[in-house]
Amino acid sequence: MQQYHIQITVTNKTASYITPLVRSLLLRRNKLMHCGKLSEATKLSDKIGQIITKHRQDQLSNISRKDTKNFGARSDQCFLLVPDQ
Repeated sequence: MQQYHIQITVTNKTASYITPLVRSLLLRRNKLMHCGKLSEATKLSDKIGQIITKHRQDQLSNISRKDTKNFGARSDQCFLLVPDQ
């Protein structure tokens, strides 16, 4: 099996939960879907979803609900695709 390196681009406009790992898994999932390997792509989609959910939980777990300004900003970043500032 040949191995090659693909350059993964994550910019400051990319959502905070789209890490290089998630980005590479998304690329792999898209290739599987285009090849017609839907069962493998579905399994990969589940894994991607779990990683994103874990990242969102980690981001929101450090914030106190009493600090509404910080909580609002972080929840916007997690759920509305606002890039990190």
